[in-house]
Amino acid sequence: MNRQPTVVGRPDRQPPAHAGRFGWRDLIRQAARMTARDWRAGELTLLVLALVLAVAALTSVGFLADRLRQGLERDARQMLGADFVVRADHPVDPSFDREARALDLRTATTAIFPSMIASTVDEQAGSAPARLAAVKAVSPGYPLRGAVEIQPAGAAIAHKATAIPAPGTVWADPALLDALHLKAGDTVRVGLRTFTVAASISRELDRGFSFVNFSPRLMMRADELAATGLTGYGSR
Repeated sequence: MNRQPTVVGRPDRQPPAHAGRFGWRDLIRQAARMTARDWRAGELTLLVLALVLAVAALTSVGFLADRLRQGLERDARQMLGADFVVRADHPVDPSFDREARALDLRTATTAIFPSMIASTVDEQAGSAPARLAAVKAVSPGYPLRGAVEIQPAGAAIAHKATAIPAPGTVWADPALLDALHLKAGDTVRVGLRTFTVAASISRELDRGFSFVNFSPRLMMRADELAATGLTGYGSR
């Protein structure tokens, strides 16, 4: 009887259940090893420098943009003389001012119109010079932002005005004074009233670019405007 040889061996082993898996911990260790290797080899130096430069550039651009925005907002308010301006070709409804004050907001009113301004020099002789000016009547508190720079009579340099013209006085552009052959301290006729030129205007931030403002400026008090007779029927 033939017998088949019997082969005795160890049974095949099954691979462990976790063999062939690559978990996130292994991924982190592998990444750490590769990063350390590249760092020692000097291959990451350029990348780090590029990142530092990029962050510095973005920070600088952001800082510059923020400063420019703040500067533009500040200059825009000063060019308006306020944070917000309401313009109309007729007197603004008084309720607007009342509502603004109820909200604890500061307000100021202005009236701008062209008018002939005459010198009182040689007025009796009928040869007093006159010039078209852009009259601006302002109320107390003007401007709400910024300041008008004036050079009073007898002053060597200009300074920022802390109030509007005093009663009975006006401020005038140097161009208007030159055209009328006047200086600060002389008198001019505005409509039916005579005013003393207390100072020349060196700088007016909220001058604007409307057609009427191309004429030289004469600034006066709003509460004295009615006495000039320039705001009646048919006035501009």
